[in-house]
Amino acid sequence: MIEFDSEQTRQRIGTRIKDLRDEQGLSLRRLAFMVGMDHSYLSIIEKGQANATITSYVKIAIGLGVDLKDLFDI
Repeated sequence: MIEFDSEQTRQRIGTRIKDLRDEQGLSLRRLAFMVGMDHSYLSIIEKGQANATITSYVKIAIGLGVDLKDLFDI
């Protein structure tokens, strides 16, 4: 059986998103505005506290100008 820690995975993806955002000098509010997402929702995604949808991840990737797979390069 495959062991999978969804909480740890969410946290790692969230950290990756924050790191990519910081590398580009984007504030949380700016990225949220760019992708049409509430900043509080983006914040909980970055903290690994949300089960984000694939649609949310696609929007974030587009806003960051990266491939979707880059968000999951954890």
